[in-house]
Amino acid sequence: NNIVGSWHDVHSQLRYIFDNEGFAIVEVGYQKIGGHGENIDSALKYEIDYSQDPIPLDLIHFNKVENSVTSKKAMIVKFIDNDNIKIRTFMTNERPTEFEEKDHVNTMVLAREKKEPLN
Repeated sequence: NNIVGSWHDVHSQLRYIFDNEGFAIVEVGYQKIGGHGENIDSALKYEIDYSQDPIPLDLIHFNKVENSVTSKKAMIVKFIDNDNIKIRTFMTNERPTEFEEKDHVNTMVLAREKKEPLN
């Protein structure tokens, strides 16, 4: 299983994009956060460790001008299958330790976006 690709929340307009270089984009509706930050002063990076269970995933806001981390969101990930994942986060640097079935506020299910074949 690999996190690289585009994922959308099955219950909202939230979308995550993870690239091969360790950068991420978060989209909510038409608002886009992160990426390499070519035209802006900040970037959004991610770190993931597939060897742990649950899998830790960190989204790191990085200030390119000051070369410093401005914030970090600690998450855990569970691959339901290759095209569906569950993420739990408190949207802080405090990492959840497990998935709680009753916690629908801090848990989301994301589906991998399939590329349409070119005709």
